[in-house]
Order: sequence, then C-alpha cells, then structure tokens
Amino acid sequence: MKKLIFVVWLFLSVPALSQDITTVKIEQVLNEMDKKDDTTRVLNLWATWCAPCVKELPYFDAVSQANQGKKFKMILLAVEDEIAKVKRFVGLKNIQTEVWYLDETDANMWIPKIDPNWQGELPVTLFRSAGASENTFHSGQMTREELENTIKQSLN
Repeated sequence: MKKLIFVVWLFLSVPALSQDITTVKIEQVLNEMDKKDDTTRVLNLWATWCAPCVKELPYFDAVSQANQGKKFKMILLAVEDEIAKVKRFVGLKNIQTEVWYLDETDANMWIPKIDPNWQGELPVTLFRSAGASENTFHSGQMTREELENTIKQSLN
C-alpha cells in the first residue's frame, strides 16, 4: 500500500517539479526569432501528440545543453491545446531546455507568420544564425546528427 501511495504521489508531483513554461503569443515568438545579434537561435515547434516531435525532443534537449555558455539559444515551442499537457510531458521527460507554450487558438493566423509556405505540419524547426537577416526553415523530424550539423554551421 505504501508503494502505491508513493507511486501516485510521484506521478502527481512530476508537473510541480518541472521547469516553468513561458506562455507566449505569436508576436513574442516572431520578435525573438527576428533579433539580429550575435546569438544563434533555434526554435522547434512540437506537440505531445506528434510522434516524430516526441522522438526528436531528446536530441534538441541534449544539443541545447551541450551548447550552454555559447552565444546560442534554443526554445522548444509547444503548439498544444492545453498547457497542463505540456507541463506534465516536460516533467515526465525531464526536459531542461527552455519551453514556451504558444497561447494562440487560430492556427490559420499564426502558421503563415512562422513561414508563408508552411502548411502546419509538425515538427518544424527554425534556425537563425548570428547576425542573419532571415530564418532557415526545416520541416520534419531531424536526427541528432542533422541538428548538430545545422547548428555547427550556424555557429561558425
């Protein structure tokens, strides 16, 4: 019985132990990715229900941690219907990378703002090299090697 109570407590407390998640609007996301400074930025759009997203998230988290201390910023932007799902998922997966929750209900409004050619499929990743004037758009799942190589090119 004590084990059962402990397991239930542990499961329910995971979201409380997870990192804070920043709720943002699309304009905040665009402003972040439009910065022209000496920092390379990576923005990964994902959802808990997206199997390819879930598969690649550990790569993004590991690469983000490996680039700490560099002029580098990675944001995992959850495009989910409920922030509670995101908090629970982030806690269960122990994601350390900064997570934002997109608080927008009209996907037809914000999807073309990310990229006019984007149809809304997930996962999607934007890269902004330091000092660049435009984002590089990548649609679909990435391997860790692809992610590392793209970031390495951006940092050079």
